Amino acid sequence: MNAKEVFRQTNILYFSLLAGQVLFCSVIVFAILNPETRQTGWPEGTYGLLVPAILVGVLPLVFFINNRQLSQGSEEENLPAKMAHYRTLVILRSALIEGVNLFSLVILLLENNTTFLIFFGAGLLLFLYFRPSMNEFLQHYQLDSGEQAEFNYQ
Repeated sequence: MNAKEVFRQTNILYFSLLAGQVLFCSVIVFAILNPETRQTGWPEGTYGLLVPAILVGVLPLVFFINNRQLSQGSEEENLPAKMAHYRTLVILRSALIEGVNLFSLVILLLENNTTFLIFFGAGLLLFLYFRPSMNEFLQHYQLDSGEQAEFNYQ
């Protein structure tokens, strides 16, 4: 499998995760926007501080894992191994962020409080920040001249 095919598959996975989050959010918002039951304002229920605490806790974790894995990626022995390492990193960081986003949406549904959309929005911005890119791969994986030729050829 060549580098462009791996990036295409990685991007398809990433955008599928993104679309799933947005679709799930849309369904939940549609379900709770009944004017008689809608709540707004800072959450006072059981989950009021749980979602922001998890979001704040996962944020540094994602950055730490991302930076650590990117620095180790250049140690891989060949281009396919580097591509596989990068794909694994994209899946890992996307899954961590998506987990927090989906948790925010579930709590939004349970608490019936649209304030939790703020946390979902913050998580979605973080998810978008970590979009996979060829530039990121080239910057952090230090391809040698043979790998660069193979990468550009593919």
